[in-house]
Amino acid sequence: IQNPNSYLFQCVKERGITSGLVKDYISEDVKQISPDMPLIEAIKVVEDHDFAVVVAKDSSMQGIITTADITAQFILNTEPFVILEEIELQIRNILKNGEFLVDELKNLKTESGKVANSIDDLTFAQYLELIGNKANWNRLGLNVDRDVLMEHLQEVRVIRNDVMHFSPDGIKDDRRLTLKRTAAFLRDILK
Repeated sequence: IQNPNSYLFQCVKERGITSGLVKDYISEDVKQISPDMPLIEAIKVVEDHDFAVVVAKDSSMQGIITTADITAQFILNTEPFVILEEIELQIRNILKNGEFLVDELKNLKTESGKVANSIDDLTFAQYLELIGNKANWNRLGLNVDRDVLMEHLQEVRVIRNDVMHFSPDGIKDDRRLTLKRTAAFLRDILK
């Protein structure tokens, strides 16, 4: 343990151990979790102790989970939702520039028949309907090709449906990249 910046060095320093024997560095205070422990409970254990060992019913060690593992998984699972929220906010900002009247929005009924009273009440499909309409397009005053924007938004709509319906496999990297590129594209439009 030569590197004074290493985590192990810091732990050894805190415990006051100066031995050259491995057995003196062993801690019996390792938290164990089972593979079927509810996720929120497991996260709490890892948060409180920086890591936990996953031990199966047959007492075999399955692995170690660290705070870094939890963080990485959190980002992987939540990133699509955060990017989709950003995209939807950007679309609303674009549509608000069109100054659509409430009467115009009321004509955009959802499948359930719900009537929109503002841009914020619209569904993603209704955003596309408004933007895709050639008469509405001119009102938006965007400096971008309508077909290019619609192509991006159609791709997002498909991905959004998978994300919002909690596809068990999550989304693939290429779809994640599509969301990121579309969010950046919309940011550029709004500059």
